[in-house]
Amino acid sequence: MKISVCYITKNEEKNLPSSLEGIKAIADEIIIVDTGSTDKTLAIARAYGAKAYSYAWQDDFSGPRNYAIEQAAGDWIIFLDADEILKHSNRQRLMDWLRDNGKQLVLMMWMKHIDMDTGQILMENMAPRIMRNHKELRYVGKIHEQLFFQGKTVSKVGYCPISAGWLLHTGYTQSRMKKKAERNLRMLLPELELDKPSQDVYMYLAEAYDGLEDWEHAVYYARKDIEQGRRSIIYASRSWMLLLRLYAKYPEYIQERLQVVLSAVKNFPELPVFHAELAECYVSYANFAGAYRSFERALHLCENYRHGLEPQLLTLEQMKQIEQRMRAVKKQIHYPEQWDLARQQEILELHKQNRIAISKVLPELIELIIRLQQERPTAKRDETLIRLISYLPVDYEAFWQYQLGLLDVMPINMTDTYLTMLVYVLRYGDAEQWHYYTEQSLRMTADCFYKTINLLLEQERWQIAWSLLEQIPADSDWIQAEYWYAAGVCLFYRHENLLALECFSRAKNAGMQNNEMDSYIKWAGDET
Repeated sequence: MKISVCYITKNEEKNLPSSLEGIKAIADEIIIVDTGSTDKTLAIARAYGAKAYSYAWQDDFSGPRNYAIEQAAGDWIIFLDADEILKHSNRQRLMDWLRDNGKQLVLMMWMKHIDMDTGQILMENMAPRIMRNHKELRYVGKIHEQLFFQGKTVSKVGYCPISAGWLLHTGYTQSRMKKKAERNLRMLLPELELDKPSQDVYMYLAEAYDGLEDWEHAVYYARKDIEQGRRSIIYASRSWMLLLRLYAKYPEYIQERLQVVLSAVKNFPELPVFHAELAECYVSYANFAGAYRSFERALHLCENYRHGLEPQLLTLEQMKQIEQRMRAVKKQIHYPEQWDLARQQEILELHKQNRIAISKVLPELIELIIRLQQERPTAKRDETLIRLISYLPVDYEAFWQYQLGLLDVMPINMTDTYLTMLVYVLRYGDAEQWHYYTEQSLRMTADCFYKTINLLLEQERWQIAWSLLEQIPADSDWIQAEYWYAAGVCLFYRHENLLALECFSRAKNAGMQNNEMDSYIKWAGDET
């Protein structure tokens, strides 16, 4: 297996030596396609043993990139810019990883962007830099070119671990970035005159204007981009990211920021960073309970993230900061014991009138009960808690009395009530409550158990669902098609794809047919 490292260059004598030093130990060949250098770029390239080619510049980045690919003989291609330096890489480690894990056509690499004037790390993200040398894998687009396979955008990418190498981007100086933004703008604006401009032009225009610090135009084009909704391209979330970063600078734009982050969460529900952003918006509105839940969701998604076209950008340090923010936010949540007395009186009056009227505040009341139980898990006779429970409709009251040990036996026909309460517990409860209440489904009917499992799968709480499935005895008559399907989904998200495929096969043999299972079978097969 061989690696070709490719560049397109123009007047890069200052940057190229550092980049070539970083890759010389891993490259079997170096390909340089130069678009008109007048400095020492070509001499430097040849000094490192590179194969250098000239290519006439035509305001099109895809042309020279594809020409470089055509000259490459390696099995894998690492395509770098001259201002990118490969760090902490080891040829054998990288080769071993590619051989064992490189199942995708395109791999993303972790990249840190540094301001060379100040030495400050400005941003960290992932970028598509490693690709298989395949005749049908080519770049498309004059600017911000994207990889296409067999005429379609690459829809699935892999991820190179930091242990196999990462990139330091040194091109972030104010003067250099301004020149790039001006060049990009010059190339992009004519596309607006076309009858059908590309869907991506608004996103790239927003980034160009952002680079020129023309934030009015950046916001304008970013908003036009997000109006199109999510697209199947790498980093489709960029315009949402840009808007949130700009709006966060100005507190007076909090409403606009909230509007954008709600759109981001809707379009990219799997991305932890947007849930963390939503939490910060809630803090601005003093909605501390909402903030806590959104921070909690962000961490949950981080721990269970499956990489796709949208990489997970929260670092371990940022995750620790979220945990600190959660502790601070939790202290601001007003639990029932500090609950406004007038509000309690209002609830009491509704209760005296009739229990139907209590439905006006039922979600709030149940949240308060769950929060208070978190604070006082052993206080079965807590007066505040018992009083709040007494305000509930009769079947809900019986359910909570059983939970507190005030009733010895679970009332009959409580399945619907249990499932309703479980939704609230999963929304407002903590991890201990999640496990306690979901495990009660093991003492109910098979139908209730699988409704509980489906609820957990819908909310992407695969670890809890798996812990329940593991408790079903091997000879139980509860082991049926639903069991094997749910087990397959959990194993898929645990990255145990061969076992997941076996479970899906058993579900099919037991008579289950659904489109979602077919999709999981395809995804699991793609990753084995």
